[in-house]
Amino acid sequence: MKKATTAVELFDKYAKNYDEMQHATVPAYEDAISMVANAYQHYVGTGKFLDVGCGTGNLSSLILKDSPESRVFLLDGSQAMLDKALKKINDKSIIGSKTVNLEDPNWHHGVEDPLDAVVSSFVLEHLKENDYRAVVCRCHELLKPDGVMVTVEWSNDEHGMKEWFIKRMTAQGQSHPQYAHIIEEAKEAEKHYFVNIREKISWLEDAGFHNVHTIWQYLFGYVIAGEKK
Repeated sequence: MKKATTAVELFDKYAKNYDEMQHATVPAYEDAISMVANAYQHYVGTGKFLDVGCGTGNLSSLILKDSPESRVFLLDGSQAMLDKALKKINDKSIIGSKTVNLEDPNWHHGVEDPLDAVVSSFVLEHLKENDYRAVVCRCHELLKPDGVMVTVEWSNDEHGMKEWFIKRMTAQGQSHPQYAHIIEEAKEAEKHYFVNIREKISWLEDAGFHNVHTIWQYLFGYVIAGEKK
């Protein structure tokens, strides 16, 4: 099978293995997305939300488990990942779905709004600064007044924990050798732009969000939330 050279190619290629690999090899993966789901419950409870980079629907599934009356619009860059999410989530909970490139300024076209929340898990760190800023500005526009954006992402390794994390992930990967080739392929196909979390908070503030703050941290992974005035 052809080697993936981009993140979208990687996720299209390995969508069927994604869930098992994430839970087996990424430390605290379930904890991280659970904290986003908990934040949704705190800020929204029941409402209409957008999942930016929904992957196979793990985050949305957690939100909908505790808030079954909520409704979600699913976005992802990989059609294979989106298809898996659509199979995982009850049709009655889905108000729409779309395959998008977040670097396209028109990625939001067709998204039903206004929204009560925008959520995202381990996606935005793949964007360069200009694209990141453009996406969060658009998310702000899609939200109702008092709506909230909650995201979990990897940030800059200011506490020196990245090396430890990679060693732990590598060790867990070695315990599951069936995923070793995927992890190695991902190192080349996925691009990350690690930025200081305080700078990312300022980007959300520049987009119009207020009360932006970190609500959970694990090593260099952060859950941050911001409200629309």
